Amino acid sequence: EQAEREGLQDYFEFCGYVSVSEAVARVDAANVVMQMSHLETFSANYPEAMARKRPLLVSDYSFSRQICKEAAFYVNVNDAGAVANAVLTLKNDVGKRKDLVARGTRVLQQLPSLDERFEQYITIIHSMVKGD
Repeated sequence: EQAEREGLQDYFEFCGYVSVSEAVARVDAANVVMQMSHLETFSANYPEAMARKRPLLVSDYSFSRQICKEAAFYVNVNDAGAVANAVLTLKNDVGKRKDLVARGTRVLQQLPSLDERFEQYITIIHSMVKGD
């Protein structure tokens, strides 16, 4: 309804539930990955979009900036007009999309690998069990 009010319904595909097995294909079919969260932990959505070479449009919060750094287009998720303008900007500005993808590639290289993250979790768990 909000997309329709903003005149953007033609730019979205509302697909409902997406199974894990379909997720990569959905991201690959997208022009932009849009994550409008108010609360987040270290989500895989950001690095997955970067790995799949998709520009990111995300909510402007410290958690998203901490992960995405300069590799995302940030927007106030509570301002529908700002979100609409961001969607139109990314639709119309091929250079901006390419720049975000290039920045995403650089940010992704700085993030820990799956094995490194696993080791970090194991270290945290061992530390908690020992009472450190």
